[in-house]
Parts: sequence; structure tokens; C-alpha cells
Amino acid sequence: MTAKPAKSPTLTASKMSIKVKLTVWFTLVTFILFVAVQGFMLIIDGASVVDDAGDLLVSEVQRNMKKVSEGENGKPDVGAIKFSSNGVYISVYDKGGRFLSGAVPFELEETFQSGVTRRVSGPEGGYLLYDSYVELSSGGVWVRGLTPADSSDTLWETMKNLSAYTLPLVITLGALGGYLVATGALKPIRRITEAAGAINDGNDLSLRIGLGSPGSHDELQKLSDTFDSMFARLEKSFNDERRFTSDVSHELRTPTTVILAECDYTRKHAQSPEDYKMALEVISRQAKKMSRLVESLLSLSRLDLGTVKANFEVGDLSEMLTVICSEMSLAGSRGITMCTDIESGISANMDVTLMSRLIQNLIDNAYKYGRDNGSVEVALRSEGRFAVLIVSDNGVGISKENLDKIWQRFYQEDSSRSGGEGLGLGLSMVKQIAQLHGGSVAAESAPGQGSTFTVKIPKI
Repeated sequence: MTAKPAKSPTLTASKMSIKVKLTVWFTLVTFILFVAVQGFMLIIDGASVVDDAGDLLVSEVQRNMKKVSEGENGKPDVGAIKFSSNGVYISVYDKGGRFLSGAVPFELEETFQSGVTRRVSGPEGGYLLYDSYVELSSGGVWVRGLTPADSSDTLWETMKNLSAYTLPLVITLGALGGYLVATGALKPIRRITEAAGAINDGNDLSLRIGLGSPGSHDELQKLSDTFDSMFARLEKSFNDERRFTSDVSHELRTPTTVILAECDYTRKHAQSPEDYKMALEVISRQAKKMSRLVESLLSLSRLDLGTVKANFEVGDLSEMLTVICSEMSLAGSRGITMCTDIESGISANMDVTLMSRLIQNLIDNAYKYGRDNGSVEVALRSEGRFAVLIVSDNGVGISKENLDKIWQRFYQEDSSRSGGEGLGLGLSMVKQIAQLHGGSVAAESAPGQGSTFTVKIPKI
């Protein structure tokens, strides 16, 4: 029978939730800090107790040394010595180490060392020992002091007993605190996960995390704001794509329907070459419209995907605009005249083909929606580090509520004024080309007063 392999500790640890890991870590740190503080206090207090006991021992021995005097019988007089005081036992020995008098709590066989405090063992614990020699004419004597040194041991026992009661409480509080901190800290992450899961399951891109912490600038708030911003962009992209697909279907359906209807009508009712010629003209016109639409959509898609290989080069924008305006003014219709105010010598780093399309789209748009026998004004000037292109007309204008929509694909404020020839893609392409050149676009308009379009791109 094959034994099952033991679970890897690393694998088990990896399965622990972040909340559990933080709680365990917080508890462990609390325990280590508690033990370190207790040990530090024990060392400091124990050393202090020993030092105090030693100072007292030396003081008592030296005080009693002064009470030793010459006796009448030629022997030392130690009658004035107080042999037990403040927990210190005093005993007196002759020069050879023979006991003369005093209080001895237990038999002690230690050689005499003058002026040295040392620790010795007794039947009931540790003691501190201190000897001092007194020189007399009748012969010197040793004054020995002995005092219990187990106060630190008592302190240790007290600390152990205290720890036995307080350590479980400290660990419990540490674990509880760690759990609460981890729960509070990870709550926003749970909300982020739930929101992302709800969006993924229900395809509801309008959901937002919304931590609702005004003025908060911590990492989780920034993460939440980043996700909300990403969801907003996804929702906008999804809605734009859905609207784009719908608009494309509509724009392609119209010419396709006309072509099929014209073919069916001609097949049933055409009787002369003129009938066939008229049918071909309708089909050709609608096919050209479809071709322009497809070409424009391909150009926009390439701009969206960044697959357009823009060939940037330094060019004279003033000269380019002058040439384009001259050519398009000759092709003007409906009695519309063009006025230009082009500052010379303005150059920019640009893709000549794309910039030409931007200019042509703006001027063509001005002609389409301009007033009969009106005017189109084109200006170019330098403002700081930007070249500013302005194209204005005095045509039908755009309502304020629809002004932001003109940059959307297939949007047309008044397609009837363009004769149905507009595709609603020109301004969208203008915006993308301007952004590709590191610039921006803006529009001002009012119904019946015309429109003004402004493009800013960096100049050289």
C-alpha cells in the first residue's frame, strides 16, 4: 500500500487567507514583544535588587568594623557589634579564621577576601558575602557579613506568576486586535472583489465600488478609485462599441436597401436605356457612399488600434493650409466664399497626409453646414508653443446640448443641410488625428449663428 505524501507546509501556508496570516503575524509579534519586555524588566529589576543588597551588606560590615576595639585581656572587644540588622548577619573571626562571635545562619567554608562582594550558595538559596579585615595591636580580626540574595529569585517567581495570568490575556487581545485590524483593512478589497465579480457575472458595467471615503488618500482608496475609473472606461467603451455597431449597421443598411430596391425595380419595370442609366447612377452613388463609409471606418479603426504608421516630419503648416484652402475654395458651392488669415512661417512635426485630412474634413464640414451665400473663415496663428487652427462658418450651428456629441461617430446635427452626403465620421477623425499629434480640439456654436472649430497642435 502506497503511503500518502505529507502535505507541504508551504502549500498549507499558501492556502491561508490574508486575514488569517495578518492575525497570526500580529499575535506572534505581540507575544514576542511581551516576552521581551518582561525579560528586560526582570534583568533590570534583578540587577537593581542585587546591587541594593550588596550596598546594604557593605554598609553594615563597615559600620560594625568601627565598633571593634582592643580588649583588656589582650583580645579584640566585639561587644558593641550588632550581629543581625536589616537582614545582614555579622560574624567575627580571628586572623587565622577561627570563629570568635557573631550570627551565622549556616556553616560556611569560604576563604576570606577583604573588600570583595561575592555570591555563595546556602540551604535556602543564594547569599551575598563580604569580608573586611581590621588590624589591631593584639592581632587583627575578620568581620564577615552575610545577607540573603534571593530577592531577585523572588522577583522572578513573581514575574512568572504574573505572566501566567497576563500572557493569555495579552495574546487574546493581540489576536482580537489583529483580526479586527485585518478585517477592517481588507474590507475594501472584499468590496472590490465583489464588485468585479458582479460585473463579470451580470455584465453590469454601471456598478462601482464606491468606498465613500472623501478625503482619504490611502492605498486601498486609490486602488478603489482606479478600479472605478477602469469600470467607467470599460462601460464607455462597451456603450461606444454597441452604438458604433448599431450605427454602422444602420449606415450600411440604407445604401444596401436602396441598391437592392433599385435593382429589383429596374429588373421589373425598366424599358429603355435611359431607365437603366438612371438605375446605374443611383446604384453607383450608393456604392460610392458605402465605399467612403468603409474607407473612413478602416481609417478610424487603424487610428483606434494604433496601427497607423504615422510618418512624422517637420513641415510648413502655413504653406500646407494655404494650398488646401486655395484648392477647396475653387470647389466651393452654394455661393459660399472663403476668407483666410494665415500666419506665415508656422511649422510643426506632423504626418502630412493625416494633417491634410484633418484640415479638409474641417473645411468640408464648414461648407456642408454653412449658410447659402455665406462665408467660411480659416485662420492659423501661433500661441505660445502651439499652432492654432480655426475654421468658422455662419451656418445652421449646433445646439448646446448636442455640442459634445459632434465628436461621436455617425452623429449629425442636421443631415438635411448636408444633402444626405455626410457620414458623421469627419469630426471624429479630426479629433483622433489631433490627439495623435499631441494636440486637442474644441468647438463653439449656437443655433442659427454658425460654428467655430479650434485645433491646437505643438509647433516647432
